[in-house]
Amino acid sequence: MTPVSDPEVPAPGADRHQLKRIRRGLRLLTVPVPYLSGLAAAVRVSLDDRVPTMGVFASGRLVVNPAFAEKLDENALIFVLAHELLHLALRTHDRARGSRALEFNYAHDYIINDILRLELGVEHVPAGGLDMPGASKRSAEEIVLEMRRNAADMPSKTAVFDGQATTIGRLFGPGGRSQAGGEGEEEAEAGDVLGAPREKEMFPDDVAAQAEEADAIKEVASAGLALARAVGALRGLRGDDPGAASQVVTALRGLYRTPWEVVLQRWMESVAPGERTFVRPSRRGADRSDLVLPGRRREGWMLNVIVDTSGSMAEEIRARSAPSPISAIRWPWIRSGSCSAT
Repeated sequence: MTPVSDPEVPAPGADRHQLKRIRRGLRLLTVPVPYLSGLAAAVRVSLDDRVPTMGVFASGRLVVNPAFAEKLDENALIFVLAHELLHLALRTHDRARGSRALEFNYAHDYIINDILRLELGVEHVPAGGLDMPGASKRSAEEIVLEMRRNAADMPSKTAVFDGQATTIGRLFGPGGRSQAGGEGEEEAEAGDVLGAPREKEMFPDDVAAQAEEADAIKEVASAGLALARAVGALRGLRGDDPGAASQVVTALRGLYRTPWEVVLQRWMESVAPGERTFVRPSRRGADRSDLVLPGRRREGWMLNVIVDTSGSMAEEIRARSAPSPISAIRWPWIRSGSCSAT
């Protein structure tokens, strides 16, 4: 089958109908999930039977098998389209670096489907998608660890959509997929987070623009997440750093950090009148040579107040930290600043 893209390539009747349904689905999903409206407008749809169901590249190219789309009703199609856009919004392609790609793909699928269960008000995940109630309250790394610990008994499916029932152990075990961390042929069939090498293979004429398009999609995704947090959606989700960053965080947690109460007490003592000491004679009575008065001990301390203003900081915490009484003090011994990973 010749790939059909929207809207550059004229499509036959059946494909034109599916493209129309997909465009309509992308518009409709912005009603219950408005923070995906930017991504819904930015993605480029291609009908292609080289993918078994549906998948998305980091560049924003959404690849749909027309036979898979045809058997989905309108609500199921909206769910699956929103699912693929959330992969872009949560930057699954970037976060999977340093992990087994398909394993992380499955973990994020559990999270995304649980999010959409609430956002779209569905009882069961359509299209035979992966299902784990409560997954949206957990991080992908937590779910990956559970998949590895309980591999023998944890139920799963052979593909993220329309898969057959199996267990994680049979899927990712010694004879299973995703052992090398790359995107093999079987892994590409099972997952819907498609890598750049496969995009270059499937669409060689567009190789030059892939990196630029991926950067543009990241900007749109960041704006969508900011909107989601502004309206209170996606609350409780974990951060969006790559999986390897968790190892750095774990290592840093082992370092000793001086309690902030000790630092604050030391600073208060340094700016308050110090204790008397003869090491620093008082200037009072300097005109007398028969008497030396003790002066005050002086220490030069600066209190640094750093406020986390990154996107991963919860809104309620940020609101509580804004009216800090320290912000109303205009002393030269206090220096405030902010930090953000974005």
